[in-house]
Amino acid sequence: MATFFVRDSYHFKMSSLASTSMNEDGLDYTFVEGNVSDDLTCGGVNAELEKHAEQGVQSHLDMTVMAVARLNAELSGAVSKVAELKSQMDIQLRKFGRVDELESRVEADHQKNDELAKQIASIKLTHKSKDDRLGKLQRLLAGQADNIETLENTAKKDRKANEDIRRTVDSLHGSTTALTKEVEEMGAIGGTGGRGGGILRGPAQQQISNIQKEMDKQSAQLSEQNLRFQILEIASYDGVLMWKLNSVSMRKQQADSGKIVSLYSQPFYAGRFGYKMCARIYLNGDGMGKGTHVSMFFVVMKGDYDALLKWPFDQKVTMLLLDQDDGKLTLSDSFKPDPRSSSFKRPTGDINIASGCPLFVSQDILKNPVYVKDDTMFLKMIVDTTGLYV
Repeated sequence: MATFFVRDSYHFKMSSLASTSMNEDGLDYTFVEGNVSDDLTCGGVNAELEKHAEQGVQSHLDMTVMAVARLNAELSGAVSKVAELKSQMDIQLRKFGRVDELESRVEADHQKNDELAKQIASIKLTHKSKDDRLGKLQRLLAGQADNIETLENTAKKDRKANEDIRRTVDSLHGSTTALTKEVEEMGAIGGTGGRGGGILRGPAQQQISNIQKEMDKQSAQLSEQNLRFQILEIASYDGVLMWKLNSVSMRKQQADSGKIVSLYSQPFYAGRFGYKMCARIYLNGDGMGKGTHVSMFFVVMKGDYDALLKWPFDQKVTMLLLDQDDGKLTLSDSFKPDPRSSSFKRPTGDINIASGCPLFVSQDILKNPVYVKDDTMFLKMIVDTTGLYV
């Protein structure tokens, strides 16, 4: 059985059924199966095949070129699609990267929001505590209004009592003077009249002695009242003490001899209802400063409103020795209280143990007229009232 491929109009005699089909390139081929007849010899077939091959080469080349071009076009399209897909993928990746960044930012924002929420809650709690404290203080102020009025009335009465005492003392002075003159006259009479003067002098002398005792008592009361008024008049409620120290040379001698080694200032306050405090000075020094330096200390005193205050005391304290010329040479020292020290706990007695600067200034300063003028020096103490509400 032989099979022949014949294009277009080439026909062969066949003794069996032949079939025709169309190729992809549009050429018509006939497939013939069967025995070749006597009219078609092998030589003729070869010639026809060679002729067919010569004529089909160009066509096949054209078809190949077209196929290659088509493949190139498809390949170019595929490359373009790949590039497009890659570009889209890069865009998506960038988007995903930005999403990750945004997620990180959102997470960071969430953390910040949580921290802010905690801070806000803490602030609210603090404000609530302060509001409660402020409410207590307002109620206390309302309750103290009557006390202040009572104190003012008492002060007025004390002033009147002082005037009465002063008039009494003046009267006693007058009486004493008169009695003394009378005694002197009696003494003169006694000297000329014998025993009469001795009889009269005893009762008169006793009367003078009694009057002198009464005068001393009244003077002591007057001095005490004057001291009270001085303290009330110079009391400071802004956390600043201004201390005028007179007779420095005499006080220094007393300190050197050990007679009076230290002096206390008048009280001052960190607010109308705040901490009660004072200063203490050793003109001959104390501790490591004894004999070489002036020591100055801060003292927490027992106050009427300690129950409302925060303990231990932890406000910064600054101490100054003032320059009495132009103020440029003022000396100062400061410290922050140690909360573990008993000096800054809530007082259980009248005053706590003093704490401060044993080496405040050299004792040579006391001879300098810049700081001690007219035998007077000025000391200042400042308590930082930041954060205090009383």
